[in-house]
Amino acid sequence: MPASRHDALRLNAQVWFEQGEVNLAGSTEVGLLCAIAETGSISQAAKTLGRSYKWAWDTVEAMNRLADQPLVIRETGGKHGGGTRLTERGEQLVAGYHAVERAHAAFVRALSDEAASLADLPLLKKLALKTSARNQLFGSVSAIRSGAVNDEVELALSGGEKLSVLITHRSTERINLELGQEIVALIKAQWISIAPPDSDLPTTPINRLAGTVAEIVVGPQDAEVALQLSGSDMLYGIVTLAEAATLKIGAPAVALFDAKSVILGVPF
Repeated sequence: MPASRHDALRLNAQVWFEQGEVNLAGSTEVGLLCAIAETGSISQAAKTLGRSYKWAWDTVEAMNRLADQPLVIRETGGKHGGGTRLTERGEQLVAGYHAVERAHAAFVRALSDEAASLADLPLLKKLALKTSARNQLFGSVSAIRSGAVNDEVELALSGGEKLSVLITHRSTERINLELGQEIVALIKAQWISIAPPDSDLPTTPINRLAGTVAEIVVGPQDAEVALQLSGSDMLYGIVTLAEAATLKIGAPAVALFDAKSVILGVPF
């Protein structure tokens, strides 16, 4: 039915996961994973969705290739007679997608009320921000130590790491920080140094997160280093060329940065 000029303006949006710069899974791909979990077969899942077997096979292959761990595996023989099933990582992705989708739908419904007229578009522009911070870590508030001027906030990341953040007491009150609250930490790569764990590390930075060097991109004057933490988080830091020469892909390293270098963001 064509839209009427009298219809209310509504906001519509979709959720999808990205791996690097590539789309990993949206509603279509997650629907395929759910169908595979239910039927135990790629071909049956394709029939359930009204799609071709080739599409389903290519989609599964692409997701397995892009994901950090396989999402779907095929088994032959055994007491269950073989078949296709989701891995634990695949089940986590499906559960995570549905959880994010529910929260996202609630947020879009609330935001849609603000878009009832074109006069509300300035608000939408303010909310639709992109940040230049290379690092965006999601966690929950595990401790708040209040001071007269500054508060030290401790975040628990997905891999169990603890992140210390120093913000003013007024900022804590303004964003209504509470224990257990979901939050995002923004850190510019230029504020993070990455070094081997056995090097002569400075004692000033409060935050020292251990991980494994995943990537080193060398430029003419400095280098960007990607550090894989124990969870799903990746940290990016900028080091000198001499410091980059002390690091190796796959080797352990430590990310160092000051608690004052972290900016906190909370959902509306």
